[in-house]
Amino acid sequence: MKYSTVYGWVISAALFVWMMWNAWILFQADFYTIEALFYLAKAQIVYDGYFPKLPTMGITYPLVSFQMVLLMYPLAGAMAPMAASSLGILVIFRYLWHLSDKADVHPLFHLSLTLFFFFNPAVIYMGVSGSSFYMIILANIVLLYHLLNYLDTSSTFNLAMAGIFYSLLIFVDFIFLWVFIFFLPVILLVVSRNLEFSSFFELQGFKALFKESNLRNYFIGKSIASIFMFTILPGASILLYLFFNNLFTDNFFDFLDNANYNFRVIEEMAIGNVAGVQQDFFFLSSPNNFLLSIILLCPFLPLLVINAVRDPLKLYILFLPITIKFFEITRMNIPIIISQGYLLVSVVAFFGLIQLNKGVLSRRFKGVLVAVLALFSIWFNHKYFQFESTHEERQAYHEFMDKAPETLRTLFFGRTDPLGTTQERRSPFRFFSSPLDQEEVRELRSVITDPQNTDFGLTADRQATESVQSPLLTTSRNSGFDFRYDPRIDGFTDRTLLPELLYTGDNPHLQTAVFLREISSSENRVLADDATAYPVIALHGRIRDFALPYENDYITFISNPEFYAGYILIPSRESFYQRFDMVYNVAPGLGTPDIPYRILFDNGVWMVLETVNVVRLARELTTLFVPEFPETETYHSVVLASNDQSDLARRNLRRLRSRYNDLQVLPVMTEADGNQWIRWRVVTGRFPDRESAVRWRVRQLADEDLHYHTHTTIDNRLFQPAETFDRQLQSWSLLLGRVNREADAEQLLKLWGEFGLSELRIGQEEGEYLLLTGFYNDFIAAELLAGYLSRQSFQRVLIHELPAR
Repeated sequence: MKYSTVYGWVISAALFVWMMWNAWILFQADFYTIEALFYLAKAQIVYDGYFPKLPTMGITYPLVSFQMVLLMYPLAGAMAPMAASSLGILVIFRYLWHLSDKADVHPLFHLSLTLFFFFNPAVIYMGVSGSSFYMIILANIVLLYHLLNYLDTSSTFNLAMAGIFYSLLIFVDFIFLWVFIFFLPVILLVVSRNLEFSSFFELQGFKALFKESNLRNYFIGKSIASIFMFTILPGASILLYLFFNNLFTDNFFDFLDNANYNFRVIEEMAIGNVAGVQQDFFFLSSPNNFLLSIILLCPFLPLLVINAVRDPLKLYILFLPITIKFFEITRMNIPIIISQGYLLVSVVAFFGLIQLNKGVLSRRFKGVLVAVLALFSIWFNHKYFQFESTHEERQAYHEFMDKAPETLRTLFFGRTDPLGTTQERRSPFRFFSSPLDQEEVRELRSVITDPQNTDFGLTADRQATESVQSPLLTTSRNSGFDFRYDPRIDGFTDRTLLPELLYTGDNPHLQTAVFLREISSSENRVLADDATAYPVIALHGRIRDFALPYENDYITFISNPEFYAGYILIPSRESFYQRFDMVYNVAPGLGTPDIPYRILFDNGVWMVLETVNVVRLARELTTLFVPEFPETETYHSVVLASNDQSDLARRNLRRLRSRYNDLQVLPVMTEADGNQWIRWRVVTGRFPDRESAVRWRVRQLADEDLHYHTHTTIDNRLFQPAETFDRQLQSWSLLLGRVNREADAEQLLKLWGEFGLSELRIGQEEGEYLLLTGFYNDFIAAELLAGYLSRQSFQRVLIHELPAR
């Protein structure tokens, strides 16, 4: 065609827009694949985190796919994985269109190619899922193109280019490393063509190769040079990659068994531990059924075999990557071939039909046949996605079809009744015999594509009745969140604790991410292991709120979470993946039946625990601590919440932080019937007079009372031992300073006394003198008082644990 190149670019651009539109549909529906979330979490670490970034950039695997996401992240943000895969589909389509122009195929080839890429659900899913499979297909077809050209021309350029894309293929899926063994005979055969005998496999030529030294030396030298040309770049790149692995992790093959850098590690371990799945390299389904599924889902393949019957060597080359990929997919000994494997076969077969244009079939007849098979492939792949695909594929497919016209929905889903529901047809795949029933096959597919799916192995009765209760909310694995008021919690503001912004859908990763986003901050960080928690981390969006294994002090964090983290994120009790989570297995107490932390959230997949969050801003003061107290300042504040319990006041502080600035908790001594206790008030604002505070209160529609206080006036009764204090229990004091000499401690005591404190004492620990005040069994109360005293004095007041008696 005269303007074929222009048409190719226009259609390619339209294809990219089409893919991004479908990706936007899924994005609006909060749909992400597990692999896309892995790339997104790592990209957030590189761009937004303060962890060491070089290991993440250098050894995250699959390396090539991750680098593509890194390039797209500044432009597309959370849609970077989908943008990268959509761009990859554009490149594949444009490359096949270019090869079609060079091969001078029938125009129906272009039409078939366009229909196949625009309307095949497997192609659309590959383009919008954010997975790395588009890179496998692209590297495969370019590698095969140069190998087929090398077979025809013996050009070292084609051999070198094949080596480049062979290395690209290895860095997307390491199993393709073994393809070289099957490519070796092709290289040797091409070398033998330059010898004097007609065929390397003829007996006379084979004998001459061993008898004549010139032929033997030429054959050996040429073979070594060709193999070196093909493997130099893959070998050098693999050695460099292994060097980086050893540099950052002290393990050359860390990318193969470290789940923090390779999401497939846990997937493979999970498949190996599912009951009934054995690691044998055989098909469980019969060969006839397997062949039938290939013919139905990849109808171009039989046509390729017929067309290439005169050139079996090229057919052998085309089948190598397909054989390797299916060898990997089916190694679990279960009758499952996911759609990606079928799509690889279809695209490679379509590529083969373009390259082997001069076959036994005529140009026109082959063009018509390809167009018919393209339509058949589209229809049958729709049926596959409707009935036999994985949970992720079906969810994405239904999102696509919800936006499609009614005619298409009726065609692919079945007849629609007046109420709008669909009467599903029976699966056309029901004739596949399998020792597993249909539900078990679907569960196994879910394990393969989402190893964090905890529904596998649970009975329907257990799933329907399983729920987890907490003081603030009731969660159900199947029904999202149902908030209720707990009468044990007093205070008018506790009734609405964190209900309004929580996601109520059925995505457990998103539920957990939204919950954490409301309570976490860079000060109240979440201790997690991104080897298992990367879906939550990616959906959360604020990477600095997490303490992850990349940090140099992570071992310290995980050994003492109460000192460095506000929350802990681990898989739920019933989750199979607790065994892979570093936090669950290393942090003290988490592996026991009685977890020593309060459970804030549990949706059956993830559990969020709250720690005491001791933030030690200064571990020791080696110089004399001389407080410089500010001058007297009087201001007014508005009370937003008032509680008798310190933990409730802190919850209200976190809840109100998103609405108000300058929040603080003020303790106030209250007396009644001869008893004294502290009442905790969450206040905001600093107004010069009472009238200004009243005006602000009316403007903000607040009905609370005003709290009046003087900045430098401290009620010393706050720091006296409480009436309920028990020295036999775990107890704390407030640390006002740490010095090396007793004279300095006396001077420090005098300065704090002038500030208004009288309940002061000097302690000694490891040759240092500590200035302490107060006795508390309630750690949260001690923490709030330390913050209050720090704000009033502008000095750092820490918490000191008293030795047990």
